[in-house]
Amino acid sequence: MNDVFQSFDIQSTLNPLIWMNAESNDFMTIKLFPDIRKHLLSVTDLFMESIKFKNLDVEDIIFTGSLANYNWSNYSDIDLHIIVDKKRIAVNPEVLDDYFTIKKDSFNTKHKIKIKNFDVEVYVQDVDEQTIALGMYSVLLNQWIKQPNINRAIIDKNNIAKKVKSFIDQIHLIDYKIKQNESPAEIVAMIQALKDKIKKYRKSGLASGGEYSDENLVFKYLRRTQYLQKLSEYKIQTIDRMLSLQEIE
Repeated sequence: MNDVFQSFDIQSTLNPLIWMNAESNDFMTIKLFPDIRKHLLSVTDLFMESIKFKNLDVEDIIFTGSLANYNWSNYSDIDLHIIVDKKRIAVNPEVLDDYFTIKKDSFNTKHKIKIKNFDVEVYVQDVDEQTIALGMYSVLLNQWIKQPNINRAIIDKNNIAKKVKSFIDQIHLIDYKIKQNESPAEIVAMIQALKDKIKKYRKSGLASGGEYSDENLVFKYLRRTQYLQKLSEYKIQTIDRMLSLQEIE
């Protein structure tokens, strides 16, 4: 647990593998290394080739997340937000969001792209959607949109540990119910309720306290320790069991 908690610590500079002049305080001089920018532009092109809406232009490409901030660690990945204007597509907004989610998940699963040993995670974001982040860099324009601040945040690791334990205990309870062959329908409902609870918990924290909020750091802990992935796997396995029909001997 300590190793993951240490990954929340604030670094003294931006990541020098990603940023030229990472130790500088002058953000006019802090830029992505040219080869990294070139690769991220190519990743965007590759993703857009999978999109069937040919009239959809890329409005911007935003590099954000911990690697665009001072809270990067070995657990970090490159959050690449491809900005598009969804209003240009005459499709029901909810259906369109589902379409882009599927495309994003498929792309990130199919392509295991790493830059300087950090995973590249692609997202699709509407031009009118607000990003809650402390650092944002336009890959397209090669300049900062929002400069990160090195001011150290106060992180209450004890409170985070207590909330993490609460969520992990609930995941262990689900695991126990699965092993006891309890009702699959009830287990699926339990899993979905917990996933929704964690999502809302993080969203609330981002809105009130930003990236360094306890809620967001609890979410990061659960993701970095694979508990969120385990929860998704439990759901798939349980649904498969619910839909399976055993042969009568």
